[in-house]
Amino acid sequence: MKTVNKPIDMIAHFSTDGNITLLRFRFTSESGVIEKVNPDKSATYLKSVLRIGGEKVQEFKTQYELYGIIRVAIIRYYQVQKKWVIHKME
Repeated sequence: MKTVNKPIDMIAHFSTDGNITLLRFRFTSESGVIEKVNPDKSATYLKSVLRIGGEKVQEFKTQYELYGIIRVAIIRYYQVQKKWVIHKME
C-alpha cells in the first residue's frame, strides 16, 4: 500500500450509538481526475482508534471497485477537525 494522505469528500452515516458507516467518497487521482467511489459496506470496518497529536482519529479499512479493479484503502477521520483523509491506498 502506498501512503498518500490526501483529503477527501465523504458521505457517511453517524448513528446515535456512535457507529460510522461510510457511504460514498470522492478524491482527486494522481492524473487529476475526480473519482467517485462507493465502498463495499460488507468489507468496511473500523480498524482502530488512534491518538495523533493528541487528537482522536478513527481509522477505517475499506474495499472498493474502481474501473473494474478491487482496491483497498485506509481512511482516517479526524474528529476535532471534522476532516476525512485517505491515508493509504493500493
